[in-house]
Amino acid sequence: VLGERLEAVALLGMAFTLLGEKANILDGDLKNPNVGIYLGLYRFSKTLNDFLKSDSDINEISYDYAGMRILPASLSLPDIHVGISRLRQSLEQLEGYVIVDFPPGLSRDTTSLMDICDKCIIVTNPTIASLASTMRFVNVIRDADKPLAGIVVNRTGKKYEIATQDIESIVPEKLLGVVPEDDTVRRAAMVKKTVIEYKPYSRASIAIMELAGNLLGKSYKKPRFSRLMNAM
Repeated sequence: VLGERLEAVALLGMAFTLLGEKANILDGDLKNPNVGIYLGLYRFSKTLNDFLKSDSDINEISYDYAGMRILPASLSLPDIHVGISRLRQSLEQLEGYVIVDFPPGLSRDTTSLMDICDKCIIVTNPTIASLASTMRFVNVIRDADKPLAGIVVNRTGKKYEIATQDIESIVPEKLLGVVPEDDTVRRAAMVKKTVIEYKPYSRASIAIMELAGNLLGKSYKKPRFSRLMNAM
């Protein structure tokens, strides 16, 4: 998952889990890891960096969080200089889906991570700057001859933004889903939870569940009276 993806990876993992699938979240941002921090997890006996520097089993760096598995990167500065060449083969040992959190921007780490992924998803915001970055990601993915599953537009519904239909014209890729701006996401982050755990009937939670169902080919029905339950 590339682009404006800070909460998206953890939320997708949680949604996959609730839809009955096994999900592994890999923090691929070795220089500035944030998946563990976002979930309120700071201390791990072993991390992805330790695995990449040794011959250990990848399952030794897999930790449970609410039914999904987290493979965190190290917060220690000396650990950032590691390669990921042995990662793809090792990921095949994990059960279920592996969702990779990419580093921001374009770098050697970005293209290296693309090599271990079967498909890419780009998360964008409805702003000119974000869409410019999205087009660069699209070109890099095409040059790498990697399948692009599609685009997710995040944080929509604000007064001044590029309309979703215009985004579809600018970025000629499949639109996988639209996630609205929702203050509940930030409130959930303050208590170190995903918004799906914190308020499962919020607009963002329902949009993420619909997105996960779309990606998995599973039907997800919006709960009846969800707007009323969200207000409670």
